[in-house]
Formats: sequence, C-alpha cells, structure tokens
Amino acid sequence: MKTTKTKRIFSIVIAAVLVLTCLACLAACRDKGNGEDEKYTVKFFMPDGTPALAAANLLNGFSYSTSTTEFNIVTADQIATAFNQGADFAIMPTIAAAKLYSNGAQIKLVSTNVFGNLFIMGVNTTATTLADLKGKVVMVTVGTTLSLTQYLLRANGIEFADGSEPVEGKVVLNSVADASTIIPKLKTAGSNEVLGLLGEPQVTKAKSMVGEGLKTVIDLQAEWTALTGFTGYPQASLVATSAFCEAHPDYIAALLTEMEKNADFISENLDNLPEIFAQYESNLANMTFSAETITGCNLRVEKASAVKASVKDYLSRLGQTVDDGFFYVTD
Repeated sequence: MKTTKTKRIFSIVIAAVLVLTCLACLAACRDKGNGEDEKYTVKFFMPDGTPALAAANLLNGFSYSTSTTEFNIVTADQIATAFNQGADFAIMPTIAAAKLYSNGAQIKLVSTNVFGNLFIMGVNTTATTLADLKGKVVMVTVGTTLSLTQYLLRANGIEFADGSEPVEGKVVLNSVADASTIIPKLKTAGSNEVLGLLGEPQVTKAKSMVGEGLKTVIDLQAEWTALTGFTGYPQASLVATSAFCEAHPDYIAALLTEMEKNADFISENLDNLPEIFAQYESNLANMTFSAETITGCNLRVEKASAVKASVKDYLSRLGQTVDDGFFYVTD
C-alpha cells in the first residue's frame, strides 16, 4: 500500500513538472517567436523644432501591439548619426537621408512630413525680392538651408559668395550654426540693415523678441513653387531602416495612420503643445504656438509612393540622386 501510494504521489509530481515545463516553453516561444507575438522596442529619433512638431501627437502617446516606442528629440547636428545610435526611425532632412543612402546606409524613405518652413527675415530693409539682396549679407544656417538658398539664387541668375562683408552685385551668404546666432543679431540691429534666414517656429520666436520692426523679406516656398511648379518641397522626411521595414510593415502602417491625424491634433491642442514637448526637454517647450506658426511649418504626411517624383526632383536640383530602392512603397 505504501509503495502504491508513493508511486501515485510521484506520478502527480512528474505530471505537474511536465505541465509547468510546457507552459514555460510556450512562454519562451511567445517571447522569441516571429510576427505579432514578438516583443520589440522601436527607437524613434527627430531633431528639435519643426520635425518634432511633425510628430507631436506621437509624442503625446503612441503605442502599437506588443511594441514599445522610445522617442528621442536631439539637436539638428546629431540627427545624421541617429542610425549609428540604433534608431529604427528618424525624421531628418531629406537630402541628408539621401546622402546616407548613397553612402550605403540600409534605409528607406517612408513619408515626407515637412514641405518647407524657410523665410528670409529682415530689419531696416527695403528688399522684397531675391534680386534686391545683391550687395547685402544674409545669415544662413548650414546644411539644407544653405543648399536650397544657393540653388534658388543660381536658378534666378543671381551670383553669390561666402563671407560676412557685402560684395557689390552679389548676395553674400554668411554661414552660421543655428537660429540662436541669427535672432540676437536681428534684435540688436539698431539702425543697421540685418537679414537672416529662419525656419518656423523660430520665425515666430524672432517676431516676439525683435518686435514690429522685423518683416518677412522672402518666402522660399513661394520661390520654389515659381521655379518648379511643386507646392512646397520635401524638406524633411520619415526614414526607417530597411530591416525594420521588412520585419514590421504592420507597425509602419499603424504609425502612418496616426501621423496623418497630427494636423488635427495640433490645431486642437495649441495651448498644450509646450507641456508635451517639456517631457522631452525640447526647446519647443518655451514656445507660444499660433495657427499662423503651424501654417508656416508646412506640415503634412505624404507616403513615399505619392512623394517619390517630387523627392527625386528636389534632390536632383540640389545635386543628389537616388534610385527607386530609396523609397518604401507597398502599394
């Protein structure tokens, strides 16, 4: 009797161990498996400023399936190395993404989200056209802004030079690090003519600091449309690694659907935007937003399939080419 009872207890214990082992194996399969059951973390980088505004509703809270998305707002000069820091996604200047792709980076353009936010601002100036800028100095930030300005001048037959002193018959482009250099110069101009190229929302910030003496001299978006026929230009785009595009098309579809709601979110939450950006230690936390500011940012979402022609045109005009492999097209 004792032996039989012992065998029965032993059998129960073995059965329990087998059940627990099976459950553990199933859990491990869920953790390490493929597809929807796999738990993964998504790293999303964007530079501070307008690109961050293009993802405002995501920053307010975005989740999908079993994934976790980590958002990182970085400085403009850090965004080019985002994919070296493990990014799955980055909103970045389209021309910078194209250069990375041409240099062998395994990335794809998923959508374009910023279609031009650049304006030449001035104090004590009578200039109203690009031709009026001859013999004057314009402060311009490096990168896309400088390249675009040079193209517009060249396309209009206007000579330009680099430097900080006026040159007769030429527009002098004085390259500076960022808007924090330009705005104080505009503010302390006194009776001098000072010109600088700014992007929204820095234009709004400059108006609040400089006052009524500051005016918009040139709308670069209008100049681009006059030359090309395209409404705006694909200034900044959402880019993802090729590996992520292949592994998680479902996530990308959900992300784009959410980003398409961003315009409505912003218009309904202008007063709440600083609080959202404060959570990410963004400089936008110190901004006061208006409908005019957001309009000047030229935010919208166009998928790669829709924007491919304008991106190729834009890049070729700025001296860069890409093949169709650069675009994430699922249609």
